[in-house]
Amino acid sequence: MLETAIRAARVAGQILIEELNKAQVIRSKGFRNIVTEVDYKAEAAILEILQAAYPDHAILSEEAGANEGKGHSRYLWVVDPLDGTTNYAHHYPVFSVSISLYHDDEPLLGVVYEPNQRLLFHAERNKGAYLNDRPIHVNTAPDLTRAIGGFSVPYEPPARELLVKLMGLILPHIVTVRSIGSAALSLCLVAAGWIDFYIQPSLHPWDAAAGALIVREAGGTVTNFAGECWHLTDATLLASNGLLHNQVRKFVSLAWNEGCNK
Repeated sequence: MLETAIRAARVAGQILIEELNKAQVIRSKGFRNIVTEVDYKAEAAILEILQAAYPDHAILSEEAGANEGKGHSRYLWVVDPLDGTTNYAHHYPVFSVSISLYHDDEPLLGVVYEPNQRLLFHAERNKGAYLNDRPIHVNTAPDLTRAIGGFSVPYEPPARELLVKLMGLILPHIVTVRSIGSAALSLCLVAAGWIDFYIQPSLHPWDAAAGALIVREAGGTVTNFAGECWHLTDATLLASNGLLHNQVRKFVSLAWNEGCNK
C-alpha cells in the first residue's frame, strides 16, 4: 500500500512540475479559494492508480469529493493532489502532494511529496517517519525562546482574526515564524525538526491527514485546539515537537477565548 501511495504521489508531482510554468486556467471555489486545471489533472492521475490497485477502497479527495468504491470499505484514502494551489497559481515553487490511508478512522500511512526538491516524506503507523528513506525526528527545543513556529493563513475572516490575535500573543516569546502556504508540507517541517510547532486554525481533512501521522511517527504531538488528539473531522490543528505543546497551547487558548468573548 505504501509503495502504491508513493508511486501515485511521484506521478502527480511530475505533472505539477511539468505544468508549473504554463498558463493556468484558474477558477474560484469560494472566498479566496481557487483551483487550477492542474489540480484536476494531478488528482485524476492519483485516483487512477489508487482505484486500479484497490477498487474496493473508499476515497476522499479535495476536488473529486467522496467515492465509496465498489463496496462499503473500512479503508479510506485521503488525497490532496496539490496542497498550495495559491502558490502554484503564482508560480511560487512551494507546494506538495498529500496521500494517506485510514482504516476504521485510524491512520495507516501518510505520504507527502514536495516535487521541486524531490522531498518524499512518508510514515506508516508504528514504523517511524522518513525523508527520502532516512529516518527523521522532531527536534528537542525545550522552550519557546528557542522555537521557530509555522502557521497557515486561513481564508475565512474569523479564523484570520484568531490567527492575528495568536501571533500578537506568541511572537514576543519565540525566535520567529514561517508561513509556506502548504499545510501538509508545514507538518513535515515539524516532523523533520526544521520548525518546532505549526498552527492551523481552519483546515480540511486532506490538508493534514498524511502530515499528522508523519509528525506523530517522528515523535511529535498533534491535537486540535482543545488539546484532543487530532482527527479527520477537526478543523483546528496544533502540531509540535511535544515538549513545547502545552506552552504553545496556552497562547492558543488565550487567543481562542478572546475571540469567543468578543
